[in-house]
Amino acid sequence: MSVTIPNQELVEQGVANLVGPFFGCIPVTGGVARSIVNVRSEGCTPVADFIHALLLLALLLAAAPLVSHIPLATLSAILVVAAYRMVSWKQFFRLAKWPFSDSSVFLATFTLIVLADPTLAAEVSVALAALLIIKSGSETSQITAVDERTETEGSYHSLVGKHLILSAPHTQPLLVVEKAGFLDRIGRENVCPHIDAALARARDILGLPPAPETDPLHQERQRLEAVRRELSGALERANEVMQTPTGGSRALSPQAPGATLGRGNGKSQP
Repeated sequence: MSVTIPNQELVEQGVANLVGPFFGCIPVTGGVARSIVNVRSEGCTPVADFIHALLLLALLLAAAPLVSHIPLATLSAILVVAAYRMVSWKQFFRLAKWPFSDSSVFLATFTLIVLADPTLAAEVSVALAALLIIKSGSETSQITAVDERTETEGSYHSLVGKHLILSAPHTQPLLVVEKAGFLDRIGRENVCPHIDAALARARDILGLPPAPETDPLHQERQRLEAVRRELSGALERANEVMQTPTGGSRALSPQAPGATLGRGNGKSQP
């Protein structure tokens, strides 16, 4: 399975727009027409784009004078048919089942693409979606002051007697928390770089002993250490067997992993 590079097309377009003006080329941009054709044709590789580029190059080199005689009405009809096939019309039949917010953004985007400009449509749709998200969040969330003396659940919402530990917070939210003074309130020692440090901090606050070794290589190290000890013991026993009264034999060393036991002269052979 091939790996898709998300920014590859952006890099290619950027290089083309940097080099193209030196040869009198117009700026290039990406289009979804070929992508939709590839998806509907079950295309999985960039071969379709490559063939399309070769056909355009051959058309420009071999039939450029003939293309100028094609009526604009014919080209317009081709574009209308291509645009009609690019639209997923079944989505319009689902508008009645969608929430009003989603259907309104969909219809506004579609109308602006057809009547105005795709760029304007994208800007308006993003703005409408952001406003609807803010409106939805304001309706489902509510912040009120809690009086622990009158509220039955006040203690659950209070930080008094509790510790809040942050695990790997992002830089921008952390700066906001610090400027608001909330970081000093929860304690800078409770801001941990990763989840393991946060768990260790929680155990320290609760007075629990440190957690056992959780390194995934810890067991492998223990197994290799046991094997090393067994090999060292075997080499020591082999040295004792190879010892002769004249002392002419040479003892095996655990530091020589490639050594083998020799025969005849009682020496080790590499």
